[in-house]
Amino acid sequence: MPVRILPLLIFLFIAACGIADSSEPMSLPIPSAPDAPAFAPPAVACTPTPCNIGDGEVDHCPGNCLGGCGTQCARLTPGYATAVPSPSTVPTTAPGSGFAIYFIDVGQGDATLIVSSTGETLLVDGGRSKDRILDRLERLGIDDLDAIAMTHPDADHIAGLVEVLEMYPIEQVYLNGGQSDSQTFGDLLAGIAEERADVVTVTRGDFIALGDLAIEVLHPGPLSGDSNEDSIVMLVSCGLVDVLLTGDAETPSEDSMLAAGIIREVEVLKVGHHGSRTSTSQQFLDVVSPEVGVISAGEENQYGHPHIEVVDRLASAGVKILLTDTSATDDTLVFETDCQRYQFTDGNGVISRTPSPSEPGAPSPPVQSGPPDSPLVEMGVGTRSGEALRFDPFGSDRNCGDFTSWAEAQDFYEAAGGPGVDRHRLDADMNGIACESLAGAP
Repeated sequence: MPVRILPLLIFLFIAACGIADSSEPMSLPIPSAPDAPAFAPPAVACTPTPCNIGDGEVDHCPGNCLGGCGTQCARLTPGYATAVPSPSTVPTTAPGSGFAIYFIDVGQGDATLIVSSTGETLLVDGGRSKDRILDRLERLGIDDLDAIAMTHPDADHIAGLVEVLEMYPIEQVYLNGGQSDSQTFGDLLAGIAEERADVVTVTRGDFIALGDLAIEVLHPGPLSGDSNEDSIVMLVSCGLVDVLLTGDAETPSEDSMLAAGIIREVEVLKVGHHGSRTSTSQQFLDVVSPEVGVISAGEENQYGHPHIEVVDRLASAGVKILLTDTSATDDTLVFETDCQRYQFTDGNGVISRTPSPSEPGAPSPPVQSGPPDSPLVEMGVGTRSGEALRFDPFGSDRNCGDFTSWAEAQDFYEAAGGPGVDRHRLDADMNGIACESLAGAP
């Protein structure tokens, strides 16, 4: 279906050193998709099965069962029919040419938009605020969505989807099969029923076809009954690039996937449960070994996300941490890849582009040396000072007296996690500005 995405600019890496040349854009086409539905169900003979509908349930059967042609309805939650199981084999797709993922700033919550190279769209969760998700999608130029996925029924993941269903024609809805007695979940199911979208319950081993992408479902297996632990976990892969989206999956979920032998190294990890200490165990992190960790958590949220032990664990593993909400403005992160290289951008431009040096043909990152007690590999270059960082953001504690200018201090502060983290306590009044006593501070 047609979708207009704001122009995306991706820079080529210079093979010798891994630095992008802004004059040579890496083209990742995100054209409008053809008019044919992106998630059209397979052509099968329609033999609807009559359903026993109880009081309060919405009768879409036998003619228009939520799960599609021939689905047997069952009494689960009002307005929710038994879903058609998704294919257990890898869908046939054309070779991938790239994809984009928008880690949307919805405050304390989760919303992630996946866009295939041919323009098909899948919105995974919608955050808590109905107004905020619509504002963010409008800013991105999204006027159509093909499908939505609910990782689990918590309000900070699904409340925004209620409004999305009202504003966009949705063809397919992916659920994990979990239930909730909350009003928000009931409203979502009512919206799905009114939309008459195809409902698909996904489980481990299933794949979601999105244009030329085959998104693998790694979790849940059998449902545990715990909302977070039953979160849908998705692996988006293309060529040399893998992105793992974990919802609110917690340590038991991670252990289950590790035991099943389905976890592998990825380039980007959507850190579980907003960076809570209940997720991202050391054992799990050792296996996924990401280069970048994206944390979706509200600025100065009441839960203290991301928890400092998770931040330290990621930092010790050399993971670059990116946050989706660091200011009062829209801090949505944009990930783009051509299946060989990738980069992240935000409203201020490119913030990370690091292909793994272990991959064939990938450039080796430059090496910067910090002070004797904190050697660093690719500490980076400050966006304000234009100078390489002199200190390891996750090394020894620093104070404002260590910096020669406010620009240097601010670069260091942001590299260490910025607002909401402030590991070195450089922002006494928590206004997002470090070391305001230094020359040059605003």
